[in-house]
Amino acid sequence: MSVNLVSEAELRAALRPFRVDGVEFESGIRARLKNGTVSQRDEDMQVPSTSLSAAAAFLPLPLLAGGGAKLSALTVAQKLLGYIALPAVSLFVLVGAALFSAAKIRKVQDDNDAAVGDARKVVAATSQWWTRHKWSALMVFAAVIALPMIGSTWLLFLLLLVSFAALLCLLSSYVKLGVANRVVIGQSCLLGLVLLAQSLVNPFVGLGDIHFVDQKMITVVLFIGSLILLPFVMGGGKHLATSQTRRSRFAGHWLFGLLYSLVVGPMLIWLANPIFWPATPARIQRHVESFESFESSRFVSIGWRDWEVVASWTIDAGLDPDLSPARTKLELDLAKDPAQLSLVLGSAFRVGVVPPDQIERLVQTKQLDGFEKRRRSLIPDHGPPPRITSLNQHAWKIHALDQSGKLSNKDRDFLEQRLLATFDELAGKTADVLQTSLRVTQLLAVIDRPIDRAQHRQQVHRWLREFHSKKTHYFQIAGGFEQYKGLSSSLQTTAQAIALMKIYGVPDGLDLNWVRSYLRPIWYRPMNGKWIAAVTLKRLNSLPDARPPTWWEMLYYERSLIAAAVLAALCFYATLSSPKPVNDACEE
Repeated sequence: MSVNLVSEAELRAALRPFRVDGVEFESGIRARLKNGTVSQRDEDMQVPSTSLSAAAAFLPLPLLAGGGAKLSALTVAQKLLGYIALPAVSLFVLVGAALFSAAKIRKVQDDNDAAVGDARKVVAATSQWWTRHKWSALMVFAAVIALPMIGSTWLLFLLLLVSFAALLCLLSSYVKLGVANRVVIGQSCLLGLVLLAQSLVNPFVGLGDIHFVDQKMITVVLFIGSLILLPFVMGGGKHLATSQTRRSRFAGHWLFGLLYSLVVGPMLIWLANPIFWPATPARIQRHVESFESFESSRFVSIGWRDWEVVASWTIDAGLDPDLSPARTKLELDLAKDPAQLSLVLGSAFRVGVVPPDQIERLVQTKQLDGFEKRRRSLIPDHGPPPRITSLNQHAWKIHALDQSGKLSNKDRDFLEQRLLATFDELAGKTADVLQTSLRVTQLLAVIDRPIDRAQHRQQVHRWLREFHSKKTHYFQIAGGFEQYKGLSSSLQTTAQAIALMKIYGVPDGLDLNWVRSYLRPIWYRPMNGKWIAAVTLKRLNSLPDARPPTWWEMLYYERSLIAAAVLAALCFYATLSSPKPVNDACEE
């Protein structure tokens, strides 16, 4: 069989129309590189990018795209950029990439998946990175734990925000060259947010600074950021060999996402309960009218004392609460524990649980059969008027004597002198000063001998400043008022201080924002603390001299919470700005 050979010249002439123009091909490739549509993954390629050169020493390329690069030597400025990004690399890239890659190796090595090689490169690159930067990374993790514990949460977020901004500059350079992976970046950012959120769940965060929002909301914001990232990082794996493997991987990813949401979701609702279930006037009134409001305390007198603070606000606010459950509770307590008589009746009389027409009946009961003797102990027949010791325990008798009409003008004058002597004796004392000064002021009004506010205002203001604390004690929030000077603040004493300010005015130099911070709604307060703090904060904000915080003050004091939201947004932006994995993007 004969063969007719085609000459080389004819062959060239036939293929000439299909030949690619060299200049046009080069310009097209350069245009695609500029637009970020071509990936550079040649390990021997020298990349003349300042930011990429800086990243070479601090962020191994396999963590982003499964490849490596030999980049140029670093200048001092490039090293500085890398060091700035190092905290974010340590927390938001390195740990997440390493853990997810190790998990990926375990999952796909039995499927003969080609991605095992890339995952192993990530683990190897991480090990090499730790060898080179382990001390710097350990300092970052130590700062994440230590700074919130010493009250420097804002400093931690400032460090992370600056570092993450530098990291975004590095990531943007990778994205422009097509060397980035949305799944890897998203998974790493998600895990970084979770680790940071967990480190901020400790009793020290926000205790020593002014805040108007519970600082546990920082943890809530970071976890919400992780939940938002979750759907964007559950992808990947579309390049797997069989459809059965792809479906299995897809189901596993979304099962994990569902379980994570079911665990994190209820925890966030629990931490954010001051927002979802605030102490509204209606809820406060139901608390006052409920029998259970007395049962949360271990001691009867403490239960009545706590109830008194909340109940008195509902009365002053015009809510007209039903006091019949309290009257029933009073009769039961007097019959059950007469030893608590003085403290229980003091709260009952101040709130109005004992109406005037019931006083005689109470006087005739077994618990009050020594009423006349107690009267003579307050108003003796002879001698100068001494101060009243343990005034809080004797207060109910003055209320009862006044309401029963058993006080003459002479008796009232005598009691006035005793109460003023009690007030004067408070100078130099270190315990129960605010409570006693408030009781004296209230009882003088009861016997129609009101105190001279102008004369005693300076002294009361001095006490308010002395017993106001900006320090934390035993995991308590700063900004409240102390019952015992130098010890921890208490809600009861803070409520009494606000009552004094209503009478004598706000002292000069006392920042009410500290008190607002102490009374802010938090996710947990023992016993009736939630209700006491809520009504006391309402009383504070209604003071004539109380200036509400400005928007600038609110933004400044909540800068840590705002920074947490910005950090979560940066993680979201870094994830979406990264392209999808090459195989996934091609398949779509």
